[in-house]
Amino acid sequence: MIADKLRAYWQEVVWPWLESNKSLPEAAATLESQLVGQMAAAAARLVLGERNEAARLVRECIAGLQSSLETAHPANLGMQTAQLQKVRERAADHQLL
Repeated sequence: MIADKLRAYWQEVVWPWLESNKSLPEAAATLESQLVGQMAAAAARLVLGERNEAARLVRECIAGLQSSLETAHPANLGMQTAQLQKVRERAADHQLL
């Protein structure tokens, strides 16, 4: 049953995504439109040599995470704060701030 679900997910989601994002620039553009994909898109932009674009994406990601803290459920606040801190640390490690 699990194998059937994984196979269906691969065919319905993963394979079409891979087909429409065959190159790194295509994948970066797709990921940029998704909040959860912004850090991956920033990494792709770094690989492509687009440091300014990577920094812009990181700043947008940080702003989105900071904004989400204002409305976060108290039970999730610690997790979201830790995620924001991790993003800031990674950005600093790559001189993107």
